[in-house]
Amino acid sequence: MVSEFLSAFALIAVSLAATLLPKYLERRLQLVLDKQLEEHRVALQRPMEEFRQVLAIDRERYSKDYGLFAERRNAVYAKTYSLFEQARGPFGRHFNLLGQSRDFSEASERELRHVAQKLAKVSPVECGEIVDLLDSGNVQGARKLTNLMNERSFLRFATNAYEKFRNSCVVNALYFAPHVNALLTEAVGDLSTLAALSYDVITGAPVLRRDGADAVTRVDGLAVRLRTAMRDDMQEGFLDEDRGAI
Repeated sequence: MVSEFLSAFALIAVSLAATLLPKYLERRLQLVLDKQLEEHRVALQRPMEEFRQVLAIDRERYSKDYGLFAERRNAVYAKTYSLFEQARGPFGRHFNLLGQSRDFSEASERELRHVAQKLAKVSPVECGEIVDLLDSGNVQGARKLTNLMNERSFLRFATNAYEKFRNSCVVNALYFAPHVNALLTEAVGDLSTLAALSYDVITGAPVLRRDGADAVTRVDGLAVRLRTAMRDDMQEGFLDEDRGAI
């Protein structure tokens, strides 16, 4: 009886083992595979995450670096264009065909004495010549000399601004985009022509207004193109930032 029971139990055990063992082994194998796949996924994900972090850091660094560059570039553009206009204005007023310089031909003695004290870029010796003429009673001569000194004053101011403009173009060349640099090169060339003519005027050489009229026309045209090109460059960073490109 016991022998039969043991035989039946053994049969049942073998039957259960035959049924459950493959399922157990299959489950066990699946768990092992799942664990291996998860470890492999994590192993793959780790360098990708590190790469994303590096990209984020580089993106932030680039954004800050570009911001600093754009800030400096915009300041350079603004200063350089300001110097360009400071030179263009006086040169244009003198050398355009109409002529727009102030006329002292009918100024009073009091006004002439006041102007002699206030003229910029004119030496005390030169201003003293006006005063000497007034002291001697030669008001008409003082008027002519005041016109000459006033002319020298704003031409010297323009020449000084041109020299600063030219120097700014040289020392800040790395900040200028190629198309802006090309326009600045044209501007330097035309303004140098007007600066040379101004030197002749200041030293008393015969110079006609029309001698610089063509250069004034070219510079006036350049002003519009240069202003537009610089503005586009200065606004580009802001537009890219709005689009999330920076």
